[in-house]
Amino acid sequence: MNARLAGKRCLVTGGGSGIGRAVALRFAAEGAAVVVTGRRAEKLEETAARAGNITIQGGDAGNADDARAMVEAVVSRHGGLDVLFHGAGVLRRNETDMAYVGREFAAMRDQVAAGLPLRRVGTPEDMTGPAVFLASDEASWMTGHSLVVDGGWTAQ
Repeated sequence: MNARLAGKRCLVTGGGSGIGRAVALRFAAEGAAVVVTGRRAEKLEETAARAGNITIQGGDAGNADDARAMVEAVVSRHGGLDVLFHGAGVLRRNETDMAYVGREFAAMRDQVAAGLPLRRVGTPEDMTGPAVFLASDEASWMTGHSLVVDGGWTAQ
């Protein structure tokens, strides 16, 4: 990696899995000091074990006291906060629902991909490049804009 985030102090919610984990690992690879947060300690520990510059702070980003503690953790450990990436899930499903959705989605994967201009379904890693760009000094003059990362869906 290019160390595009060297010196940046980052908080990544939902850092135990999915997009949050992928972004946390990429931020760390780009030189940032990263604190990952989430409700499942074992998942956060798995993420932190993959990079020396990632630490954990448990909690629920939807809880105001926990969210405050997350920010305070970054500030106390690293002297400030430069970047917040909110990767925590907003709508939770139970395991039974997720198993059903997973099977249904797997059965429809090719159909979904065929409807996208890039002809493939996105991965958590597809979000890491745009996240690094937005967190870097390269985007320092960018404000008030939504960066759409959807495989070309909205461009159709």
